[in-house]
Amino acid sequence: MSTATGERKVNLSEKSDIEVIGEGKRINPKEIKTDQSKDDKYTGQLITVQGEVSRSSGKTFYLDDGSGECKISVKDSTGIKKPETKKGTELRITGIVNKTTSGNRLLPRYQSDFSDKLVSAGIDLKIYLIIGFWLFVILNCLVLVLKS
Repeated sequence: MSTATGERKVNLSEKSDIEVIGEGKRINPKEIKTDQSKDDKYTGQLITVQGEVSRSSGKTFYLDDGSGECKISVKDSTGIKKPETKKGTELRITGIVNKTTSGNRLLPRYQSDFSDKLVSAGIDLKIYLIIGFWLFVILNCLVLVLKS
């Protein structure tokens, strides 16, 4: 065991150092405002935040629901494909709050932590709304032409 930035860690040399002896109850994430992720009381906890991407750089991006930003970091070791993080993109993410020297960050564990299938595929829902609108217009025009 060691401690880094006030957070206890288990140090392992090999993956084989872990022995699974059973399964516990599934932990449901706590839904919080993006700004609340900065509160140390959530360190080490499983949380869910939802908001718009306010900025992005490399494997790190920030979500804001209007209450303040939540820093999200996608670690290479997870194998997660980072979704599209254009400014304004709406995302819903679950992960573990991790304390660093520069503040707290949210660490998604799996691709499924990006809960919306459209979001995890990097597809912006607004595109589907626009396409749907124009299909509606075209079909209505076609109905009018066929009636006359």
